[in-house]
Amino acid sequence: MDTNFESFEIHRLAETLSHFYMDARTKEGEIYKYTTLINTRHALNRYLKSPPFLKKIDLIKNTEFTDANVCLKTAKAEIKSVGKGDIVHYPEIESEDLTKLYNSIYLDPSTPFGLANRVQMNVRLYFCRRANENMESMTKETFVVKTYANTGRKYILKKVDEMTKNQRESDHEKVSGHMPEDPEMPDYCPVKNFETYLSKLHPGSDRLWQYPKESFNSNDECWYTKRPIGKDTLSSFLSTLSNKVGLSTTYTNQSIRATGATILGRNCSMAQIMSVTGHKSASSVAVYQRVSNREKQVMGEIITNSVRGQQLSTLSVMPATNTAALIPVSTTSNELASISRTFPIISDLEGVNFNDLFCEYHTLTTVNNTRSFLQAPMLQGCTITNLNITINKS
Repeated sequence: MDTNFESFEIHRLAETLSHFYMDARTKEGEIYKYTTLINTRHALNRYLKSPPFLKKIDLIKNTEFTDANVCLKTAKAEIKSVGKGDIVHYPEIESEDLTKLYNSIYLDPSTPFGLANRVQMNVRLYFCRRANENMESMTKETFVVKTYANTGRKYILKKVDEMTKNQRESDHEKVSGHMPEDPEMPDYCPVKNFETYLSKLHPGSDRLWQYPKESFNSNDECWYTKRPIGKDTLSSFLSTLSNKVGLSTTYTNQSIRATGATILGRNCSMAQIMSVTGHKSASSVAVYQRVSNREKQVMGEIITNSVRGQQLSTLSVMPATNTAALIPVSTTSNELASISRTFPIISDLEGVNFNDLFCEYHTLTTVNNTRSFLQAPMLQGCTITNLNITINKS
């Protein structure tokens, strides 16, 4: 076949794609996964629209490719029949693994190796970086430290414009998260760690990711070599750490993005998440509206206790959950005032800070009384005008 498909007329290209979707096989003669064909279609679409071709066509939306896309759907049925139709999303990092990773020696900011890993992990997580996209080309000028006018606290913002998969134009004004200062944990504050890392980089190179020196003194002005970290090392960043730290599974870099987006998904609106991740549609973000294994564990225990005729206290076992998601994003303040919702309260209230139950969502609080439990905020984004609590103690 003629491989110069870039020069094909639109009807010939559509016919060729129809055959391709139905007949594509690996070198071993195996059927491709459905996600592989979908990703290939998106890649071809971007390829033909980009320089030097700049074609004004869309392989997904144009009616000229309707028959080709029908063939893709037909191929999906055959792919599913051989067990390759499932879409496997990159897993989010389990909360226990995330804690274990950040508390490990491999992310210890007092060493060059640990500091570099911690800063890279923070950049990937807070900015929901897509796997390895533009990581290798980052420089000391990619991010900038600024200050919030209302609190005076520092935060880090992406400064340099970059072309991404979803953003083919200038995006630095549209898409960027914030990495805020954490004054309560100064030694592990992401802003302080980032500033320390920048100050210790080799002055002879403008690259952001540099290899640590083999030996160092904490008082040395420079902790890193002029040699930049390459694409392969950056690509295996989290998978390497997963094995070294001994996490429950070997995660990939895309799991960091999935984790950041999932955490935001439990507390933020679609529009807010898209402003950080760079997604252009809510449907793309929807894949990150996930339920963690811990939450599924709790739900299973709720069913078990219901079968036993017992009532399970959600406050005693539930991790950080999206209590705000119970209320639609479009709900007005007047509508919020009319909402009545009952929350289970544990029987032993010793050690409970009731103010925290109605604060803005930020974190869980561990309460130690006769039995330790996690105290989570119940409501956010609304004002409590009338509150009636009935406690029955036998």
